[in-house]
Amino acid sequence: MIVGSQINKALMRHLPRLPIMIAGALILATAYVTAGLRLSIPTVIVASVLVGLSSALLHSGLQSWATEVAQAARSTTVAFFACSVFLGAGVLTSLAAPAIAAGHYTTIFLTTGVAALPLTLALALLASGFRRMEGPAGHR
Repeated sequence: MIVGSQINKALMRHLPRLPIMIAGALILATAYVTAGLRLSIPTVIVASVLVGLSSALLHSGLQSWATEVAQAARSTTVAFFACSVFLGAGVLTSLAAPAIAAGHYTTIFLTTGVAALPLTLALALLASGFRRMEGPAGHR
C-alpha cells in the first residue's frame, strides 16, 4: 500500500485519474483471478501485493472523484463512500460465509475477480459520463 501510494503519486503527475482508477480495478480483478486459478501461498502473496497496489490506485481515486461529483456535500459524500465500503464488505462477507466454511476459496477468488470486471466497466462509464457532463475544464 505504501509503495502503491508512491506509484499513484507518480502516475497522477502524468495521467488523468480515470485511467489510473481503471488500472486499479483491473489489477484488483487480476489479483483475485490469480489466487483463484492456482491457490497456493506464493499466489496468495502475489494477490495480496496486487490488492494493496489496486487499493492505492483505485480507492484514493474513487474517493477524490466522489467528492468532486458532489462538491457542495463533500462531508456527506465521504461519509456515504466510507459507509458503502464497509457495508459492501460486510454484506459480501456474509454472503460468502457458506463457501468459506466449505473451503471453496478458489470459487470465491474467481467469482470476485470476474465480478470486478463489470464493476470496472461501470466505473469507466460513470466517471467518463460525469466528465463529459462537466465539460473539459470541469465546468458546466
